[in-house]
Amino acid sequence: MANYVTQQAANFPTYQTPPTATVAIMVASGPDHASGSAPDPGAVAGTTKYLREDATWAAPATGSANIKETEVDFGNVVSRTEQTFTITDADVSAGSQLLAQILHKAPSDARSVDEIQCEQFDILCAPAAGTFDMTMRGRSGSVMGKFIVAYLVG
Repeated sequence: MANYVTQQAANFPTYQTPPTATVAIMVASGPDHASGSAPDPGAVAGTTKYLREDATWAAPATGSANIKETEVDFGNVVSRTEQTFTITDADVSAGSQLLAQILHKAPSDARSVDEIQCEQFDILCAPAAGTFDMTMRGRSGSVMGKFIVAYLVG
Protein backbone atom coordinates (compact mmCIF):
# COMPACT_ATOMS: atom_id res chain seq x y z
CA MET A 1 0.00 0.00 0.00
CA ALA A 2 1.24 3.49 -0.74
CA ASN A 3 2.31 5.77 2.07
CA TYR A 4 0.86 9.18 2.75
CA VAL A 5 2.32 12.20 4.48
CA THR A 6 1.25 13.65 7.83
CA GLN A 7 2.60 16.77 9.51
CA GLN A 8 4.42 16.72 12.85
CA ALA A 9 4.62 19.65 15.24
CA ALA A 10 7.96 20.86 13.80
CA ASN A 11 6.54 20.77 10.23
CA PHE A 12 8.69 17.81 9.24
CA PRO A 13 6.74 15.15 7.35
CA THR A 14 6.62 11.57 8.52
CA TYR A 15 5.27 8.69 6.48
CA GLN A 16 2.55 6.46 7.78
CA THR A 17 0.71 3.47 6.35
CA PRO A 18 -2.89 4.37 5.52
CA PRO A 19 -5.71 2.48 7.23
CA THR A 20 -6.58 -0.90 5.76
CA ALA A 21 -10.24 -0.05 5.24
CA THR A 22 -11.08 1.22 1.78
CA VAL A 23 -14.26 2.81 0.57
CA ALA A 24 -15.71 1.85 -2.78
CA ILE A 25 -16.48 4.77 -5.07
CA MET A 26 -19.82 4.32 -6.81
CA VAL A 27 -20.18 5.87 -10.23
CA ALA A 28 -22.93 8.32 -11.04
CA SER A 29 -26.07 6.63 -12.33
CA GLY A 30 -26.96 9.39 -14.76
CA PRO A 31 -25.93 12.81 -16.07
CA ASP A 32 -27.53 14.70 -13.15
CA HIS A 33 -26.22 12.32 -10.48
CA ALA A 34 -23.01 12.40 -8.45
CA SER A 35 -20.53 9.69 -7.67
CA GLY A 36 -19.99 8.77 -4.04
CA SER A 37 -18.95 6.10 -1.62
CA ALA A 38 -20.81 3.21 -0.05
CA PRO A 39 -19.93 0.53 2.47
CA ASP A 40 -18.74 -2.84 1.21
CA PRO A 41 -21.79 -5.07 0.62
CA GLY A 42 -19.92 -8.20 1.68
CA ALA A 43 -17.81 -10.98 0.22
CA VAL A 44 -20.41 -12.32 -2.19
CA ALA A 45 -21.24 -10.14 -5.18
CA GLY A 46 -24.84 -10.01 -6.31
CA THR A 47 -27.88 -7.94 -7.11
CA THR A 48 -30.17 -8.94 -4.23
CA LYS A 49 -29.34 -6.23 -1.66
CA TYR A 50 -30.12 -2.55 -1.39
CA LEU A 51 -28.39 0.20 0.59
CA ARG A 52 -30.54 1.50 3.42
CA GLU A 53 -30.48 5.05 4.78
CA ASP A 54 -28.52 3.87 7.82
CA ALA A 55 -25.67 2.79 5.47
CA THR A 56 -26.26 -0.93 5.88
CA TRP A 57 -27.01 -3.44 3.14
CA ALA A 58 -30.24 -5.43 3.37
CA ALA A 59 -32.19 -7.89 1.26
CA PRO A 60 -35.72 -6.80 0.30
CA ALA A 61 -38.59 -8.48 2.08
CA THR A 62 -39.74 -11.63 0.36
CA GLY A 63 -43.27 -12.41 -0.66
CA SER A 64 -45.67 -11.05 -3.18
CA ALA A 65 -48.41 -8.47 -3.18
CA ASN A 66 -51.83 -9.85 -2.46
CA ILE A 67 -54.13 -7.44 -4.29
CA LYS A 68 -57.79 -8.26 -3.90
CA GLU A 69 -61.03 -6.89 -5.32
CA THR A 70 -64.44 -6.26 -3.85
CA GLU A 71 -67.59 -4.67 -5.22
CA VAL A 72 -69.44 -2.04 -3.19
CA ASP A 73 -72.91 -0.65 -3.80
CA PHE A 74 -74.01 2.91 -2.94
CA GLY A 75 -77.55 2.07 -4.02
CA ASN A 76 -79.80 3.58 -6.69
CA VAL A 77 -80.57 6.89 -5.01
CA VAL A 78 -78.30 9.86 -5.77
CA SER A 79 -78.19 11.22 -2.24
CA ARG A 80 -75.16 9.71 -0.54
CA THR A 81 -71.78 11.40 -0.48
CA GLU A 82 -70.20 8.97 2.00
CA GLN A 83 -70.78 5.38 3.01
CA THR A 84 -68.94 2.80 5.11
CA PHE A 85 -68.75 -0.80 3.92
CA THR A 86 -67.62 -3.72 6.09
CA ILE A 87 -65.40 -6.08 4.10
CA THR A 88 -64.74 -9.61 5.40
CA ASP A 89 -61.23 -10.92 4.71
CA ALA A 90 -59.43 -13.57 6.79
CA ASP A 91 -56.03 -12.07 5.84
CA VAL A 92 -56.82 -8.83 7.69
CA SER A 93 -55.84 -8.35 11.33
CA ALA A 94 -56.19 -5.38 13.64
CA GLY A 95 -52.58 -4.42 12.85
CA SER A 96 -52.91 -4.70 9.08
CA GLN A 97 -52.14 -1.82 6.78
CA LEU A 98 -54.61 -1.40 3.95
CA LEU A 99 -54.43 0.52 0.71
CA ALA A 100 -57.59 0.82 -1.42
CA GLN A 101 -58.39 2.36 -4.80
CA ILE A 102 -61.28 2.40 -7.25
CA LEU A 103 -60.66 0.18 -10.27
CA HIS A 104 -61.60 1.50 -13.68
CA LYS A 105 -63.48 -1.67 -14.40
CA ALA A 106 -67.18 -2.12 -15.15
CA PRO A 107 -69.13 -3.32 -12.10
CA SER A 108 -72.02 -5.78 -12.16
CA ASP A 109 -74.66 -3.03 -12.56
CA ALA A 110 -73.68 -2.70 -16.26
CA ARG A 111 -72.39 0.87 -16.01
CA SER A 112 -69.64 1.69 -18.47
CA VAL A 113 -66.02 2.22 -17.49
CA ASP A 114 -66.35 5.83 -18.68
CA GLU A 115 -68.95 6.46 -15.98
CA ILE A 116 -66.66 4.97 -13.33
CA GLN A 117 -63.69 7.10 -14.41
CA CYS A 118 -65.65 10.29 -13.71
CA GLU A 119 -65.99 9.46 -10.02
CA GLN A 120 -63.25 10.31 -7.52
CA PHE A 121 -63.19 9.07 -3.94
CA ASP A 122 -61.34 9.47 -0.69
CA ILE A 123 -61.09 5.99 0.82
CA LEU A 124 -60.22 5.30 4.46
CA CYS A 125 -59.77 1.76 5.83
CA ALA A 126 -59.98 0.70 9.49
CA PRO A 127 -58.78 -2.89 10.04
CA ALA A 128 -60.06 -5.35 12.63
CA ALA A 129 -59.70 -9.11 13.07
CA GLY A 130 -60.94 -10.73 9.85
CA THR A 131 -62.68 -7.59 8.56
CA PHE A 132 -62.15 -3.94 7.82
CA ASP A 133 -64.40 -0.94 7.49
CA MET A 134 -63.88 0.95 4.25
CA THR A 135 -65.32 4.48 4.26
CA MET A 136 -65.68 5.96 0.80
CA ARG A 137 -66.43 9.64 0.30
CA GLY A 138 -67.26 11.00 -3.15
CA ARG A 139 -65.21 14.09 -3.96
CA SER A 140 -67.70 15.44 -6.48
CA GLY A 141 -70.77 15.16 -4.27
CA SER A 142 -73.51 12.55 -4.38
CA VAL A 143 -72.70 9.06 -5.57
CA MET A 144 -74.82 6.12 -6.67
CA GLY A 145 -74.32 2.66 -8.09
CA LYS A 146 -71.68 -0.02 -7.76
CA PHE A 147 -67.91 0.27 -7.85
CA ILE A 148 -65.08 -2.26 -7.84
CA VAL A 149 -62.39 -1.50 -5.30
CA ALA A 150 -58.92 -3.05 -5.32
CA TYR A 151 -57.22 -3.31 -1.94
CA LEU A 152 -53.84 -4.44 -0.70
CA VAL A 153 -53.36 -6.00 2.73
CA GLY A 154 -49.96 -5.47 4.32
